[in-house]
Amino acid sequence: MFLLRKFRHWSKGHGKCTQGEALDGKGTTDRYLVRLSRNRERAINRVARKLRLTADQKPLLTELIDQGYALRKSVKIGNADPREELKAWFAGPTLDRERLEAFISTKADTIREQIPKAISALEVFYASLSFKQQQQIRDRLMGRPRFFGRS
Repeated sequence: MFLLRKFRHWSKGHGKCTQGEALDGKGTTDRYLVRLSRNRERAINRVARKLRLTADQKPLLTELIDQGYALRKSVKIGNADPREELKAWFAGPTLDRERLEAFISTKADTIREQIPKAISALEVFYASLSFKQQQQIRDRLMGRPRFFGRS
């Protein structure tokens, strides 16, 4: 029985190594992009279900999550491999301070450019929520106890 399950798992392509797959030039695989999209949909549906969002509120949540993904993506762009950048900082006998400061300032500038869009999306979404929904968010952020870890 165990071998049969493993064979089914392997035959559907679940056991394949992702390092050997073709890359899209940005260091991400097609499987990664599909998983990212699926996780986005799950996040939207979970929040919509937990907060009992109306049909008018769900597109605002979608916009907020899309802005978050766009902010994350804009920060990640520019470095194919962050580990290589990290190794370069410590390559010599001393820390490469100029390179580190340039890296951090580039990332900070990117965040400064993108954050107003994310903040406005958050503001519009939060304003659309009812008092009860806003209280649910505050309770969740405050870490108040829930019934057996369920929310």
